[in-house]
Amino acid sequence: MQLPKAGVLPALRRYLRLSQTRLAQLLGTTRLHLAHAETGARALPAAAETALNALLAALPPELIMVLRTAPGHVPPPPAPAGLAPPVAVPHPRTLLPRRLQVWQELATAEAALATRRAQAAAGTARLALLAAPAASALGPHEALFRLEAQGWTDEFAEAERLLLHARCEGLRHELALLGGPPA
Repeated sequence: MQLPKAGVLPALRRYLRLSQTRLAQLLGTTRLHLAHAETGARALPAAAETALNALLAALPPELIMVLRTAPGHVPPPPAPAGLAPPVAVPHPRTLLPRRLQVWQELATAEAALATRRAQAAAGTARLALLAAPAASALGPHEALFRLEAQGWTDEFAEAERLLLHARCEGLRHELALLGGPPA
């Protein structure tokens, strides 16, 4: 869907309540390219033109007709009632430091969770060993052996494991939203 004249692009931008910078980001181009396209001095890059066509295809046909015939008379759409303004999504490069931080935090949390799970398994095995009738006494170390096993398997240790598991899940979801692990 081609725009017939340069005045349509700024009208569309005003209709969508976007700055040149924001619309350029959404179209995958620079603000300067968009500014040149708005004045008619230069065409948009092919990828930006494709994105613009997809955007125009999503708009109602009546609006497209008004944009083509009288671009200066297009009223902005009413703001939806009860909805918060849209949150600006940062450029992917600005997310890279956070992605790296989340990835490192996830690795640390997963290692801690694996340690706690191994301790729980070892604690359960120790308690089973101590409960076995044929188990030989460990002598002076039996009390410490039992105390460690109980500490690794009690409700506080289980709560810590559950919290670590929840932390890992939260970090995995955040990492997925940020675009996955850093390359």
